[in-house]
This record gives sequence, C-alpha cells and structure tokens, in this order.
Amino acid sequence: MAEAPGKWQVIPAAGPTVEAVRGTLEAFLDEACRRFRQAGRKGLENSGHAHQARVWSRRATAALALYRDWLPGKAYRNVHDGLRDLRRAADGARTWDVWLEWLRDHVGIPGMEAWMEQAEIRRRKAYRALARARRADTSLATLGETSRKVLGRIACRHLDGGSSDAAVEAVRGRVRARMDAFFGAMPVGSSGMGDFHRFRIAGKKLRYTLELTHSLFDPALRQELYPRLTALLDRLGELNDLAGFLGQVSRSKWCGTEAGRCLQDELLICQQQALGKYWEVGHPEMVYALQVRFHAVCCQPG
Repeated sequence: MAEAPGKWQVIPAAGPTVEAVRGTLEAFLDEACRRFRQAGRKGLENSGHAHQARVWSRRATAALALYRDWLPGKAYRNVHDGLRDLRRAADGARTWDVWLEWLRDHVGIPGMEAWMEQAEIRRRKAYRALARARRADTSLATLGETSRKVLGRIACRHLDGGSSDAAVEAVRGRVRARMDAFFGAMPVGSSGMGDFHRFRIAGKKLRYTLELTHSLFDPALRQELYPRLTALLDRLGELNDLAGFLGQVSRSKWCGTEAGRCLQDELLICQQQALGKYWEVGHPEMVYALQVRFHAVCCQPG
C-alpha cells in the first residue's frame, strides 16, 4: 500500500510546476478515495475512519480549488462535486458517531438508554448509506475515472511563456482570498449559531489551503498562525456539534417528554459553556488582532 501523503505540502519558491500540481492532486484524491473505502468497510468498528474520510475530502477539495487554473473547468466541477457527494454521505455517519459519544458521556440523564438506542440505530443506518455510496458506480469509480482524465489534462495558463512569477502570485492570491473570506465572516456577540457555522466553514477552507501553501510565506504562518487558527476552529466545532445535538432533540418524538426536556436542558448548559470557551479565543478584538497578523504575513511582497 502506498504511503499516505503528508498534509504539509511544499511549493518551490520558483513556483508550482505542472508535475508538482499533478502529483499533489493525484496523492490527495487517491488518499480521499482510500479513506472513503475504509469508512464504508470499517467505520462501524472505528469511527475515526469516517472522520478521516471527511478531512481528506476537504484537503483534496482545497487542492482542487487552489489549482483550478490548471484544470479544465467542467472536469474540475465534476471532481469537486464527486468529493462533495461522498463527504455528505460521511457527514451523516460522523454526526451519529459524535452524538452517540456525547450521550455515553452523559449517562445520568433520565431516559438516556432510549436516546442511545435510537442513536445507535440511526448510526448503523447512516453507515449503510455510506457503504452504498462507496460501492455506487456514480461515486468512487466515477470519481477515480474523472480524476485520471483531469490529471492528464493539467496545464496552467500562468505558466505560458515561462511566467513562474504569475503562477506563484495566483496561488498567493487564492490564499489571501480565503483569508479575507474567513475574517469577513467573523461573528459578533449577537450572532446566531448559523453565523458561527459559516465562520467555521470559511476557517476550514483557509486551514487546508495553508497546509498546501505555507512554504510560500514566512515560517510564522505555520509555526504561529496555523495553531491559533486551529484552536479557534476547535471551539467552533464544539459549538457546531452542540447545535446539531439540540436539533436532533427538537426533531425527536420524545421532544415534549420529561426525558426530552432533561436532555435539552443539559445540552443548553453545555452550549453556554462552549460559547464561553469560544469567546476566550474568539472575541472580536482577539480575532481582529489575528487578522492583522495574518495580513502582515500573507500580504507582504513575495
């Protein structure tokens, strides 16, 4: 079995070459497909497989977006949509994994046995759907075939005439666009959970783009700013999970029962605690200071 690619990629200072772009995309797409196969086959026994399938699909999607100038438009869209569809199948399985884990950590709540039984049933159903998606002709097989066609047609317009500087600037420009989108989505004190979710998604896109492009910037990007970004995303992830759990309870047939109210009350307490932890690292003044630092590192001349 081929060794999994590292998440940290190195782009030469002279700029990405067609061969390097092809190698990165091929490695990331292959790893995403391998992780989805594992999740479909072994996810029930090890919930980490579904998580890694989602992570590597996002990494592959970030690489596609970063190098879209190298790819034919329609082919890019086909591979992008194929990854998205598989990730959505894994999202369902991962949601029930995390929900069941939370329930097991709060076994003292009245009616917990019934909640856990329902969650396990839904979890197994989600994994069966993931296994079907993995086997479907329109998923991994089609994605692999389309990817091979795309990789065979890579040609960057910025490299025409040997302009490596233009290729480097195109990549740096995509990083700055991700950075601006993330900080532009920053929630404030009156924000709803939907705003935190949008901020988190923009942050994930920035995170995976930084893993691909850090070598084009000052080492502070990887050593200082990336850890601060991931710490912020961890807090946002907790908020997102709890908002999803509350949605599960509100849609449940037990929503109006004593067991439903007890569980909802516990979740609301946990949500307030998680929100407090988020503001410890995500207060607007702190995020603004992070933005200033990102701008100083990412927007300096190459």
